[in-house]
Amino acid sequence: MESRKKLKIVVFGSRHTGQGPLGRAWGRTDADLPDLQPVVIYERDVETNGQSVTVTAWILSLDPQFEYMRQAMCMKADGFIYTFDVSDITGKSLQYIDPFVDEARTLYDPMPPEILVGSVYDPTWLKKPAKIDQLVNEWLERHGASMPFFELDLTNKDNFFAAVEQVFEKMIGMIAEN
Repeated sequence: MESRKKLKIVVFGSRHTGQGPLGRAWGRTDADLPDLQPVVIYERDVETNGQSVTVTAWILSLDPQFEYMRQAMCMKADGFIYTFDVSDITGKSLQYIDPFVDEARTLYDPMPPEILVGSVYDPTWLKKPAKIDQLVNEWLERHGASMPFFELDLTNKDNFFAAVEQVFEKMIGMIAEN
């Protein structure tokens, strides 16, 4: 029996910033679980570079009641995806994830690949203010300007699923390069 390579991608972010939909889209399921779980895992088998790989997306809750578990769930990650609300012009959604990103980074040397994802939930939101680009650029400067950034429109089903595929393809490619 052939041994299948497994990749673990940890996904976390500000509450209600698309981690659940991102995981369900990756896992190609519409199964939903109660809001407050320490982690929900979605997996899918893919072919990459001629090799069969099982890619698991660990959707991690940052709720304080799970703080004692968080570091253990981040262990042995092959990559990290951080999510925030791209329509938040105050920047609080990005600021919220700072300590958790810093915490994950204390666990690794070198750090596995990272991707930043901004999610849009509002179907009436038509144009991104320049302030958002400024906040994202400043955040990336503080956390590694080479980190890829994606925007996911959760209000457009077809574009959303295609964008999730792009995020995971990018992550899998970055992991393969390491």
